[in-house]
Amino acid sequence: GYHLVESDRKAFDAFLATREQGGEPNVLATTDGRFRLLLKYILESTGFVTAEELARKIAVGDSAIQAYIRQAREVLDRYGVELVSKRGMGFRIFGREEARRDCFANEVVNRRYRSYATGFTANEQILFDQVDLYELDDIIGECLEGSSVRANDYGLKNIKVHFALMVTRVKSGSIIEAAPEVDYPEELRSFADDVCDRIQDGLGVHVPEAERAYICRHLVTNAKVPGGQVDADWLNERIDALLQVILTDYGYD
Repeated sequence: GYHLVESDRKAFDAFLATREQGGEPNVLATTDGRFRLLLKYILESTGFVTAEELARKIAVGDSAIQAYIRQAREVLDRYGVELVSKRGMGFRIFGREEARRDCFANEVVNRRYRSYATGFTANEQILFDQVDLYELDDIIGECLEGSSVRANDYGLKNIKVHFALMVTRVKSGSIIEAAPEVDYPEELRSFADDVCDRIQDGLGVHVPEAERAYICRHLVTNAKVPGGQVDADWLNERIDALLQVILTDYGYD
């Protein structure tokens, strides 16, 4: 890696004062940031949450929260997650665990700022407040060094996000119960198992088989293994398995 050597303290301090200009603004400073935070709380809730509670968490008035909730319902609906309301109790969501995570990864985590791929921000530490992101980063980095798996900076950051999301959900008791039987490339599976074993030992979080398969699914789209030649038969088998999941879980043939 890299080590930064500071030779001019005054110039370095001036640089630090301007570093946020290319970074992600504070999560509560913008409408988009507050909406992402609202989605986080809704997706992580295990029971009913009131509009007043949500308004306090994202620092808006009671009248403004209804517009955020309407927007949240539209976004969640795209992932097959239903946001229901019950008078006197508040709001609660219903949907498959993987759908919740896909929504979190795509809609809550902000990938549209310039330095997304270069490290973790204070906002990301807020989003993954149950995980020590830097300890997780060290685990993934060490496992990657001993692996043949490679990823560019953007893909690697996506992999870290999915590991952080997996750890967060497992710690809260929201686990993936089952996964389709898919034979992932041996290098990817070995890397996933290595990281998951280190997470179990270092973070004290048990990672069951279905969660390891969840990670492999995201490694396939964000990492590379030696060779790079696509096996058409292998790919067709994976596509058939995915289509079978769609048929079984959603009823679309």
